[in-house]
Amino acid sequence: MLGHARYMAGTVLFALEPALERIFVFCIPSVSGFASALHFALIAMEIILVALLFFEWQRRKVRLPFAMALGFFLAMHILAMHILMSPAATSAAFAQFANWFATI
Repeated sequence: MLGHARYMAGTVLFALEPALERIFVFCIPSVSGFASALHFALIAMEIILVALLFFEWQRRKVRLPFAMALGFFLAMHILAMHILMSPAATSAAFAQFANWFATI
């Protein structure tokens, strides 16, 4: 039963990340846009999940759901932010596509 509860909690955490992005963009003046808000939201999610895993480790029973969620957020942070999104968003091809899409 505890495994099911942790999978449910992990599902909520996936919905929390985009909400954190919007909070960072609209409520924190030092955040310049959605790219930096995504970066800060991913860091916040990673901190939350590390804390949850630490509390499970203290109880000597680390289960899979929070570890899987942390792996997902780390992969998203590393792959999406640093390998895929940043180079793609600054490319001339993407700028041309975005300008075309804006005319639709």
